[in-house]
Amino acid sequence: MLTLCKRLLALFRSGRLEGELHAEIEAHLAMQEAEFQQRAWTPRLPGEPRTVRQRLDESIFEERMLATLSGFFGGLALLLAAIGLYGVVAYGAAQRAREIGVRIALGAERGDVLRLVLRDAMLLVAAGLAIGLAVSLGAARAVASILFGIQPADPLAFVSTACVLFAVGAAAAFLPARRAASMDPMRALREE
Repeated sequence: MLTLCKRLLALFRSGRLEGELHAEIEAHLAMQEAEFQQRAWTPRLPGEPRTVRQRLDESIFEERMLATLSGFFGGLALLLAAIGLYGVVAYGAAQRAREIGVRIALGAERGDVLRLVLRDAMLLVAAGLAIGLAVSLGAARAVASILFGIQPADPLAFVSTACVLFAVGAAAAFLPARRAASMDPMRALREE
């Protein structure tokens, strides 16, 4: 490419090329010469020059991607668990509609029915948390070598996760419990 530019410049100097083409060729030739000199005087480095931040970002890209995907799939699992708990509690409340209708007809307060359905749902959540905690403690020891910056049995991580799961379980169970507490007892007794 350098020789082509020199030949074109020679053609221009001889008067065969004119105007803007001359300036473009001069600029291209100067850039080629600068790159040639830079390569000649610069020690051979692998790849393009980059900042320390760029190199750091590239070095932890896989870990960052894995953490992002883990967070996404963890959130998706939390959403599916909430939907599943909602379905189980709604189904259980529908199966107990006659019993709930009788309780309301006999004078049970709406708050009592709400607490009854929520208590059953929270027992499911508590059982799931207990089993999940035991499995997580065992799994944390198994993957201790790839954990970075935290202990395998980090109490803050386990407590915060349990609190989030408990809150999501309570929120998922609240809608069917509220629906059960507000049902008309005569309608529930007639449907069965």
